[in-house]
Amino acid sequence: DAADGIEESGAVLVFDDAACGRCRLRDVEVANLGVDWSAPGNVVWSAQLSRHESCEITLHGDAELDAKGVRLEGNLRYSVPSGWRLKLRPDGKGGVAEAWTHLATAAADADAAAAETAAASAEGE
Repeated sequence: DAADGIEESGAVLVFDDAACGRCRLRDVEVANLGVDWSAPGNVVWSAQLSRHESCEITLHGDAELDAKGVRLEGNLRYSVPSGWRLKLRPDGKGGVAEAWTHLATAAADADAAAAETAAASAEGE
């Protein structure tokens, strides 16, 4: 039973918090035409719906998406590759600015900054 983490094959499913994707949406508005309720073939109870527009976010591996203070309008698709962070912020002109960060590079930069701070602190003692 996969519910307890063991599949029928005997393989154990392992979830690693450090290796999963993260999506943070703060003060985000999504505005689009949404579901086409008149489309034939919609099966509401199983979420098989035709859409006019949607906002789709796909995170691969340990990818991250961090959106703050933005309006996501229209038919949008964000796909963030493993090892990357996509930051969405207002661009000051009514749109959305994208900033991409490689997670390994950001972690190395943070480690280097911490080491510099520690060294400067040790010199001051």
